[in-house]
Amino acid sequence: MKLFLLFANTRLGVLEKAVDGYVYNSIIENERRLMEVRTLTKSEYELCNSDRRKSDRLFPEFIRIVRFFTRKDILESAGIDSQDSDWIKLVKISKLRIYPGSVFYVQQAGQDQ
Repeated sequence: MKLFLLFANTRLGVLEKAVDGYVYNSIIENERRLMEVRTLTKSEYELCNSDRRKSDRLFPEFIRIVRFFTRKDILESAGIDSQDSDWIKLVKISKLRIYPGSVFYVQQAGQDQ
Protein backbone atom coordinates (compact mmCIF):
# COMPACT_ATOMS: atom_id res chain seq x y z
CA MET A 1 0.00 0.00 0.00
CA LYS A 2 1.20 3.49 -0.84
CA LEU A 3 0.18 6.68 0.94
CA PHE A 4 0.74 10.20 -0.34
CA LEU A 5 1.91 12.82 2.14
CA LEU A 6 0.15 16.12 1.43
CA PHE A 7 0.49 19.68 2.66
CA ALA A 8 -1.55 22.66 1.44
CA ASN A 9 -3.34 20.39 -1.08
CA THR A 10 -0.01 19.38 -2.64
CA ARG A 11 1.43 15.89 -2.79
CA LEU A 12 4.93 15.96 -1.29
CA GLY A 13 5.86 12.30 -1.55
CA VAL A 14 4.88 8.67 -1.24
CA LEU A 15 5.23 6.37 1.78
CA GLU A 16 5.36 2.61 1.27
CA LYS A 17 5.28 -0.10 3.91
CA ALA A 18 8.20 -2.46 3.37
CA VAL A 19 8.95 -5.80 4.99
CA ASP A 20 11.53 -4.24 7.30
CA GLY A 21 9.94 -0.81 7.82
CA TYR A 22 8.99 2.14 5.63
CA VAL A 23 10.31 3.81 2.48
CA TYR A 24 9.61 7.43 1.53
CA ASN A 25 10.15 9.10 -1.86
CA SER A 26 9.76 12.83 -2.40
CA ILE A 27 8.00 14.48 -5.30
CA ILE A 28 10.76 17.05 -5.57
CA GLU A 29 9.09 19.51 -7.96
CA ASN A 30 6.10 19.83 -5.58
CA GLU A 31 8.37 20.29 -2.56
CA ARG A 32 10.34 22.97 -4.38
CA ARG A 33 7.19 24.88 -5.30
CA LEU A 34 5.96 24.97 -1.69
CA MET A 35 9.39 25.96 -0.41
CA GLU A 36 9.60 28.82 -2.92
CA VAL A 37 6.34 30.37 -1.74
CA ARG A 38 7.34 29.74 1.88
CA THR A 39 4.27 27.62 2.58
CA LEU A 40 6.54 24.90 3.94
CA THR A 41 9.98 24.96 5.55
CA LYS A 42 12.63 22.28 5.88
CA SER A 43 12.46 22.54 9.67
CA GLU A 44 8.85 21.30 9.64
CA TYR A 45 9.41 18.81 6.81
CA GLU A 46 12.55 16.77 7.34
CA LEU A 47 11.77 14.36 4.51
CA CYS A 48 12.57 17.00 1.89
CA ASN A 49 14.50 15.65 -1.14
CA SER A 50 14.18 12.04 -0.01
CA ASP A 51 15.10 9.31 -2.45
CA ARG A 52 14.10 5.88 -1.12
CA ARG A 53 14.66 7.07 2.46
CA LYS A 54 14.22 4.07 4.76
CA SER A 55 13.24 3.77 8.41
CA ASP A 56 12.19 0.96 10.71
CA ARG A 57 9.67 3.39 12.25
CA LEU A 58 7.13 5.79 10.82
CA PHE A 59 8.67 9.16 10.02
CA PRO A 60 7.74 12.06 12.38
CA GLU A 61 5.59 13.77 9.72
CA PHE A 62 3.33 10.71 9.66
CA ILE A 63 3.25 10.28 13.44
CA ARG A 64 2.01 13.88 13.69
CA ILE A 65 -0.90 12.99 11.41
CA VAL A 66 -1.93 10.08 13.61
CA ARG A 67 -1.74 12.31 16.70
CA PHE A 68 -3.59 15.20 15.01
CA PHE A 69 -6.72 13.23 14.14
CA THR A 70 -8.02 12.44 17.61
CA ARG A 71 -11.60 13.74 17.49
CA LYS A 72 -14.06 10.99 18.36
CA ASP A 73 -16.21 11.56 15.26
CA ILE A 74 -13.16 11.26 12.98
CA LEU A 75 -11.94 8.11 14.73
CA GLU A 76 -15.41 6.56 14.37
CA SER A 77 -15.73 7.60 10.71
CA ALA A 78 -12.36 6.04 9.95
CA GLY A 79 -13.13 2.89 11.95
CA ILE A 80 -10.03 3.36 14.08
CA ASP A 81 -9.69 1.05 17.06
CA SER A 82 -7.45 1.89 20.00
CA GLN A 83 -5.52 -1.34 19.35
CA ASP A 84 -4.65 -0.39 15.75
CA SER A 85 -0.99 0.22 14.95
CA ASP A 86 0.02 3.70 13.78
CA TRP A 87 0.35 2.35 10.22
CA ILE A 88 -3.21 0.95 10.27
CA LYS A 89 -4.48 4.26 11.69
CA LEU A 90 -2.75 6.12 8.84
CA VAL A 91 -4.27 3.81 6.24
CA LYS A 92 -7.74 4.31 7.73
CA ILE A 93 -7.30 8.09 7.96
CA SER A 94 -6.14 8.15 4.33
CA LYS A 95 -9.52 6.78 3.22
CA LEU A 96 -11.34 9.80 4.63
CA ARG A 97 -11.87 12.91 2.54
CA ILE A 98 -10.29 15.30 5.05
CA TYR A 99 -8.15 18.07 3.60
CA PRO A 100 -7.11 20.43 6.37
CA GLY A 101 -4.77 22.37 4.07
CA SER A 102 -2.39 23.87 6.63
CA VAL A 103 -1.22 20.62 8.23
CA PHE A 104 0.20 17.37 6.90
CA TYR A 105 -2.31 14.72 5.91
CA VAL A 106 -2.40 11.48 3.93
CA GLN A 107 -4.24 10.13 0.94
CA GLN A 108 -4.18 6.64 -0.51
CA ALA A 109 -2.45 6.32 -3.85
CA GLY A 110 -5.14 6.05 -6.50
CA GLN A 111 -7.47 8.65 -4.93
CA ASP A 112 -8.08 11.87 -6.80
CA GLN A 113 -6.51 14.87 -5.18
